[in-house]
Amino acid sequence: MDRSYNVFVDNGLYVLAYYLNKDINDITYQDIENSIDLMSDKIEEFVSCEKYSNLKSMCFSNSTLTQPKGKVTLNEKLKGFVKNQGDEYCSLCGQYKAKVKIEDKEYNIGRSYMPNLVANTFYNFSNNLQGLNVCPYCLVLTMYSILNCRVSRYAFLYNSTSSEFMEDYTFHIQKENLTDVELGAKKEKEKYSIVKLLESLVCKYNLFNGDIEQYMFNNSGQSQDIQVNRIKNKYVNLLIKLQEKALLSNFEKLHLDRYILNGTLESNYLREVYRVKKEEKMDEKEQKNFDELVIFLNREVNVLKKVKIDIIKKLTDKLKTSDLDIDKIYKELKMLGKFYAYEDWLVNLNEMYYEKTGEKLFEAEDYIELDDIRSFRQIKNLILVSLI
Repeated sequence: MDRSYNVFVDNGLYVLAYYLNKDINDITYQDIENSIDLMSDKIEEFVSCEKYSNLKSMCFSNSTLTQPKGKVTLNEKLKGFVKNQGDEYCSLCGQYKAKVKIEDKEYNIGRSYMPNLVANTFYNFSNNLQGLNVCPYCLVLTMYSILNCRVSRYAFLYNSTSSEFMEDYTFHIQKENLTDVELGAKKEKEKYSIVKLLESLVCKYNLFNGDIEQYMFNNSGQSQDIQVNRIKNKYVNLLIKLQEKALLSNFEKLHLDRYILNGTLESNYLREVYRVKKEEKMDEKEQKNFDELVIFLNREVNVLKKVKIDIIKKLTDKLKTSDLDIDKIYKELKMLGKFYAYEDWLVNLNEMYYEKTGEKLFEAEDYIELDDIRSFRQIKNLILVSLI
């Protein structure tokens, strides 16, 4: 079966392939039908574990999973969905196996079984929409996807264009499921670390080719909450490099990993570096590791061109070895909020340095590089960090 690149269908497909010990491309529609007994038992077993009990309402609120015992079972429900296949186009997999108008309302495909596709509200059905053009096979796989879910405030799933990543991710999660179910794992007090899971999966690669998306969602209540974090390929490879350089733990200590998820590492890392330099005391070893991390990030992450970084290093090195009042210079720069004030500050600083030493702090061509309104914040922050 081909991937649909819908996060729920794809995760369900990889989960099924794991338990059938097959490649996803070898999964057939008959495999999906024949797997319902096995997989419904796996799901019931999984959500009965206290650690994962919240997932059934977060993923499939008002579905068979959350109904009182004695009503139709999950197994019966899934088999009933499969019986209601038709010959209409499925919006997820592209096959002609969907059936929009289903006589038995019990088997209408709605939000309870298909997160992020439809909401069971009057507004959604005011245009006489009676159902979704989604085939029962995609629905069944969507239900299977709960076995790859974890909770960290919201339920979350990963999806990636890399099949190797998806296989590793599924293998990791299913092994964890087996252990937790066998031990009767309780709810954890600490939030499940989303980034550490990502790091543990990607850091075994020498180079990662592909994109990764993280879906945070909650399908309970009147409205659906879903947030998609697109993790850039360059960030995935940055994690791999950090691991290779033995700098990953220092990166985590600065809480910089959160910026990996929202794609803002370039604009935020200097702020965290500045905060640590000002507020935290470090011993000699910690300082050495910290300095190595900053050098690495300046080289790999900083949006400033190398020529600007080199000029700033040369400028701050000169200032720190001079007799000028570094604290005063630092405070003046920190207070600057306008670009024109920063330009004046540069000119005055160069004059002050020349009067004190008889040498220029920087040349005219250096000033042209530093006089960049688009990079003003980054230049300012890097100077501040370098002066500490």
